[in-house]
Amino acid sequence: MKNNDLSTEAMAHCLGDFGDYNVFKDSSSSFFLEFYFIEPTAVPTPTVDAVLQALRTGDAAAQRGILTAVAYSEATKFKAHNRLE
Repeated sequence: MKNNDLSTEAMAHCLGDFGDYNVFKDSSSSFFLEFYFIEPTAVPTPTVDAVLQALRTGDAAAQRGILTAVAYSEATKFKAHNRLE
């Protein structure tokens, strides 16, 4: 999100229409989401890829100030520590 505005209120305002989720702050400029409900009107196919595509494309990304969105397993910071693969 732009300006490193990672407050819970800012995230709820920007991402609330995608569903219900938990937020885990990773650093001063990153966080990850764990969805437990995906809003079908925002993301018709409730998969990680569909949510990421919706977050990255078109007006969704531009209006929300999303700079990048990747799956947890693809996050640069976590690749070296992914011991399950």
